[in-house]
Amino acid sequence: YAGLPLPQAGGSRLRRDEAGLRKDSTSAWVLMDGALANFSTNRSKVAEGACGLILDLASLTNKSSNLHLAFDYTMASAAESLHVHLWGYVDVSSASQTPTLNL
Repeated sequence: YAGLPLPQAGGSRLRRDEAGLRKDSTSAWVLMDGALANFSTNRSKVAEGACGLILDLASLTNKSSNLHLAFDYTMASAAESLHVHLWGYVDVSSASQTPTLNL
């Protein structure tokens, strides 16, 4: 397969101002044909590690706007599972390098 590597986060944490999809340096996640993919069969952080995405909504002009998230996924076998975690934060006084998500 020919996948585009995802940018690595600054260490094993995604920081507040790291835009776009990010992964831990040991992870095998790539972008392939516009989809997030991981073809590793290594039962470790390489295949099972997280990737993260921070969406900064501060620039929305209408603070009562709705955010709609959707995704499709395919598993290699019926025995596998996918876990998705969503968090919402209200930024009070963070800095650009504030750790926001563990990978």
